[in-house]
Amino acid sequence: MTSEEKDYAYMKDDLLPFNQFMLDAYMVVEGARGLWGLTSLFKSSVAVAVVKSAPATTKVATTYSGLVKSAQKLYPSKAGKIELHHITPKYLGGPKNGPLVPLDAAYHQIITNEFRLLWPYGKGVPSSTQLQYIMKHVYSKYPLPPGY
Repeated sequence: MTSEEKDYAYMKDDLLPFNQFMLDAYMVVEGARGLWGLTSLFKSSVAVAVVKSAPATTKVATTYSGLVKSAQKLYPSKAGKIELHHITPKYLGGPKNGPLVPLDAAYHQIITNEFRLLWPYGKGVPSSTQLQYIMKHVYSKYPLPPGY
C-alpha cells in the first residue's frame, strides 16, 4: 500500500460522513494525478458536472455515458459485456436476492473497485450508517443508469 493509499484509508475511516466534500475533493485531486490509474474517469465526471445548462436527467445520462466509455477504455476486455450488479453488495450485507441492475462489465468493475477501496473484503459488514455513507459515496461518483 502506497503512502497515498494509507492516507486515503485513514481519511475515509475518520471522516464519515462529516467531511464528505473534502474527501471527494481529495479523490478528485488524487485522481487527476493518476492515482489508481483512473485519471480519465475523474476528468470525465468533473467535466460533465460543470455543465449547468442541461436538465438534471440529461446530466446524469451524460455523466453515466461518459463514465462507461472511460471504464471501457480502462477494461477493454470487459467492454460491451453485461453483468448484473447488486445495488447493495452482498459482502456489505445486501441480500442475495436483492435488487440487481444490468451494467456494462467495465463500468461494473469500476464500481466494484470503488466499493472495495472504501470497504475491503474481509472487513466484515459495515454498520447501517457506514453502509449509507459508502453507497452514497460510490453512487454519487459512479451513478447507476438512469431509471435505477
